Order: sequence, then structure tokens, then C-alpha cells
Amino acid sequence: MTDTLSKPNGTVSSSAIRADDDKDKKQIELHPSFTPTLLERLGITSFHLLNKLIPWYKLPGFIGAFNLAFLRIELQQYNLHDAYSTPTAQGSSITDPLDNRRYLGARNSDGKFNDLKQPKMGCTA
Repeated sequence: MTDTLSKPNGTVSSSAIRADDDKDKKQIELHPSFTPTLLERLGITSFHLLNKLIPWYKLPGFIGAFNLAFLRIELQQYNLHDAYSTPTAQGSSITDPLDNRRYLGARNSDGKFNDLKQPKMGCTA
């Protein structure tokens, strides 16, 4: 937010906040951080149609589990977004090698190596 949108008492107008929210929404819509594969999109669509007839909790166990898996994929598409400016900020196994084998079997308090493919994703340091 810019200073030009601030009120004399130092607060920011609600229209300025809405403008920033609109910019963020447009950026997320234009640059999604997750896109389901063709097979995942087919599964999501199939279960949407099936759930119009039968709710997921009335499906047999194995089919209901698949339904929830595809629901998770659909929600991941809409709810998760990258908090980093570039993918390199999250690190990689090449730029940030695993320096301690204990990260393979346990989480670390600072969040490093919780995802071995992107070692810095979610870390505090």
C-alpha cells in the first residue's frame, strides 16, 4: 500500500486494502502455483458428477477414499499459493544439500528440509 492512500491519522482506507486484495486475486488467478494434471481433472469432474447423485460419505470405502483424494487435489488448486517471489528462494537439493541425515526421518524445529525437494520451503531461517 502506498502513502498516498493513507488517511491523515495514519490509518489506511478500506478501499486501498480492497485494491491490494484485488491485485493479489488477479495475480493468483493469472499465476496459479498448482495445476492438476489431465488425469486429476478427469477424476475431479467424475466425482463432481457422482456426488450429485451420491454424497461421498455414502460411497463404498475405497471409492470414497478416492473421492476425498480428488477433493484434496481440487482444494489444493484453489487454496495453496507460493509465498516466495521465485522458486529458487525455496531452495533445491542441488543448492541446499542435505547436511544432516536426521532430516530424513524427522522434522526440524526451524522448518528446513520438511520438503526434501524444496528444502527452504516454510523454514524460518
